[in-house]
Amino acid sequence: MLLYEDLRWRLSHPDFASSAPSVIVPAKATLVVVDMQVFFPATRRETTVDGAVQLLRWALANNLAVVFLEHRGWGETLPRLMQVVEEAGAAGESLCSIKSKRTWDGSAEVEEVVRRRELPAGRFFACGVNTHECVLDTVTGLSKRFPGSSINVVREACNCETHLPWSQFRQSKVVRHTSLDTVLAN
Repeated sequence: MLLYEDLRWRLSHPDFASSAPSVIVPAKATLVVVDMQVFFPATRRETTVDGAVQLLRWALANNLAVVFLEHRGWGETLPRLMQVVEEAGAAGESLCSIKSKRTWDGSAEVEEVVRRRELPAGRFFACGVNTHECVLDTVTGLSKRFPGSSINVVREACNCETHLPWSQFRQSKVVRHTSLDTVLAN
């Protein structure tokens, strides 16, 4: 049996889950959690998981929407992250969605959630693994789908098996990388 199976089903099927709480429209932004799944080796780095947990707690406490992207075939989102959602209760659960993706770029799946739930599309935060692949492709896709938005990739909540330095992560007027401390201070 999967950990958090009922919670995962509700977050993956919000239109069909009869016990799903009503949607709370977040006031500020959307946190995109990319591929924080059990079968990706990069999720075994505890400092990355700790950073993602802190960022998720901050997002839920500040009423941000959260989209968990899961690359098909790589398992479920880490139980530690699902535990944070469960601890946040019905209000936290109502802010979250799980979307499956087939490619590195999960921006289409995020856009679907943003449009369906009528979420603000001007500000995003991102974290996850495979930073120079899936995270980069997803935030690049978001910058094209939502031109003029602000997308902050949180360094301490990201990890990549390529071991490429952050200087190789392309920034733009829309996409920036930032520290977890800077995010938590706001």
